[in-house]
Amino acid sequence: YSADIPIDNFGQLDSRVKIGLVGDDSTPNGVYGESGDFYIRGNITVVYPNGGQTFNINDHCVITWTPYPSGNGELGAVRIAYSKDSGSDGYPDPQLIVSGIDASQGGAGYDWTIPDADLLYNTIRVQVKLVTDPTGEVKDESNNDFTIKGNLDLTRPSENGADPQLTWECGTQEAITWDRMGTAMGPVDIYF
Repeated sequence: YSADIPIDNFGQLDSRVKIGLVGDDSTPNGVYGESGDFYIRGNITVVYPNGGQTFNINDHCVITWTPYPSGNGELGAVRIAYSKDSGSDGYPDPQLIVSGIDASQGGAGYDWTIPDADLLYNTIRVQVKLVTDPTGEVKDESNNDFTIKGNLDLTRPSENGADPQLTWECGTQEAITWDRMGTAMGPVDIYF
């Protein structure tokens, strides 16, 4: 037999299950069994990003999750962090994205602008974790890794088609310039 856990038992540290023979389930001589105390906790499931995506520095990534229970304030506040190594680092505080958002906001999500930090990996995951859970186990993370890449923005000659066209003369030297987003990016190659 399986049963849906009632929401009115959410957060109780001393929940129990009792079974008994119909008509003979009273103590001390009836036929019955009773569990020890257990905790009924909420649940969080990360929806996006859940693996396979590719983002660039300064992109917006709307992190979404499904909370249960889903009512405003019922579950509590969440902490969102990232991992650079598929979750093995445990989502430490220096990799905190945000904390204190009501868990019920998971459908709308949190709009994370990916910072120009040491994030250029193909093993990134996010974790959404309930801050107030006494067990520390109401959490979920991306099922698979996603990638964050740097950005190169060619400024001269411009890659913007609306800018005036340059004319370069043979035999002269011209500056080629770009903006780099992704402090951990390596050297660049220039092609004609």
